[in-house]
Amino acid sequence: MAGEMAGTLAYMPPEQLRNFRDVKPHSDIYAVGMTAYSLLSGQLALNLTGKTSVNDTIRAIFEQPCIPLQQRDPQIPPRVCEIIDRALAKDPNQRWHSAGAMRNALLNAV
Repeated sequence: MAGEMAGTLAYMPPEQLRNFRDVKPHSDIYAVGMTAYSLLSGQLALNLTGKTSVNDTIRAIFEQPCIPLQQRDPQIPPRVCEIIDRALAKDPNQRWHSAGAMRNALLNAV
C-alpha cells in the first residue's frame, strides 16, 4: 500500500525510506550489517537514543555517517569491523554485492 513502511526504522537503508520499491538485495545487506553491528557492539551504528524522534531518526539515516564499529568496540577484529562497516554504506553500490560475498568475507576474517 502506498505510504506504508515495513521494518524497524533504525535498521532501514536510505533507499528503503526514499522509495520502498527500491528495496533490493543491497537493502537486506544494510539491515544485516545493522543487526550484526548491534549484536557485536550493543549499540546502533547511528547516534540515536530511545528519545530520538522519528523525524530525527530519518534525518540521521540519510545524513549521519555510521559510527565505525571499531570505534564502538576496539576488541572486535578490525577485518570484521571493515566487513560490517561496508554493509552499512549509504550508497548501495558500495555495499557487498551479495549476502554470499559478505558471508565469505566474514568466514575468512577470523
